[in-house]
Amino acid sequence: MVNAVLEESKQPKVVELQILNPYNPKEFLGGKLSIVDIKAKNETGEWFLIEVQIQMYSYFPQRLLYYWAKNYQTQLKEGEQYHLLQKVNIICVCQESLPIATEHYYNLFRVQDVEKHVTLSDHLSIYTLELPKFVAKKEALMKQLEQWAYFLKHGESLDDEKLPKSLDTPEIRQAVSELKKFTLDEVERGLYEARLKAVMDEKSKLYDNYLSGMREGKQAGLQEGEQIGIQKGKQEGRIEAAKNMLRSEPR
Repeated sequence: MVNAVLEESKQPKVVELQILNPYNPKEFLGGKLSIVDIKAKNETGEWFLIEVQIQMYSYFPQRLLYYWAKNYQTQLKEGEQYHLLQKVNIICVCQESLPIATEHYYNLFRVQDVEKHVTLSDHLSIYTLELPKFVAKKEALMKQLEQWAYFLKHGESLDDEKLPKSLDTPEIRQAVSELKKFTLDEVERGLYEARLKAVMDEKSKLYDNYLSGMREGKQAGLQEGEQIGIQKGKQEGRIEAAKNMLRSEPR
């Protein structure tokens, strides 16, 4: 999948990729909103951070920048020089659309001049795949990235022994086969179901917080309105009393 993403943006392919941290079950279950990253590095030292974002929220772009900056900054030890820094690429598969206006399911974000589109540095590259925006073309016309997007969106319905012609590649066949093993493995299946439960619990918690905030806001509004009414009533009473006093004074 990494090479499919890079090929779409005309970047050099990765010859070798070393997975540094397969997901940790404890971290996997603890991360409520996103699957724990797969951190990888190729033979030239370039970093690849791959994650699947399940639930979207308004400050997600800021989180991506923070995530990139943290991994970029920690490359250097105290006293080391900037030339040792290597590229950090984030590849994020989103199960919900980004909170920004994007037209296509695939996007590449970089730091560029707004007029000339000159890249300040190629050390920052954030790739996003928004699965809700992906619509498969005619099967025979699928490109490599489209094949992976289709797998990521519809993988559970695929059979590695009966793949459509457009998806019948060694890479996709292996991915579907591994997915099938995953669904049959009780431990892995348990992690997956626990993961879904954590996401549902988090969504319920957020909704409950929203309702609670609405109730508190409404109650605060009623109390504030009551105080304003009392103050206004007192003020109107004082005005009326002053008018009565003026009317009762001898002329």
